[in-house]
Amino acid sequence: MMMNRMQISCFTLMIFLFIGTASGQTDYIINNDNVKIMGEVKSLNFNKVKFIPAGEKKVQKFNARQIKEAYKAGKPKVRSIEMAIGERPLFLDVLEDGKIKLYEYFRSAPGYAGGGVGGFGGSAGKFNFDLVRSLIEEYNNLIISGVNKKIEVK
Repeated sequence: MMMNRMQISCFTLMIFLFIGTASGQTDYIINNDNVKIMGEVKSLNFNKVKFIPAGEKKVQKFNARQIKEAYKAGKPKVRSIEMAIGERPLFLDVLEDGKIKLYEYFRSAPGYAGGGVGGFGGSAGKFNFDLVRSLIEEYNNLIISGVNKKIEVK
């Protein structure tokens, strides 16, 4: 039995609506009691997360002392991290998560115009952030698979 254009259009529309609804339900926060709460993350930055729990309409605001983690679909997961003892925690992007964790923290200094990396001699192109991240990722994957293998840097 062949479907007519109207049936196909309605079916396609239903699929897109389902995908849209399902993707809105992938956002979550994890509170300090390690409970995962599904909902919609409206916004997040290093200082706060605005979140609407599933089934509610009111936005709730959380700082990094109030929740451990937040995830918004299409964005890196953020985790509450205390940068130094006694300092207030901040939400940092989780780049790698495993036995070795890698977080991203960006802070610009007033008047800093950027520039090259100094003090590395001729090796500044060979040992960079991407290499370090790939080594961390490879190590974490080896730990997960239970393989003890040397990691070689070429």
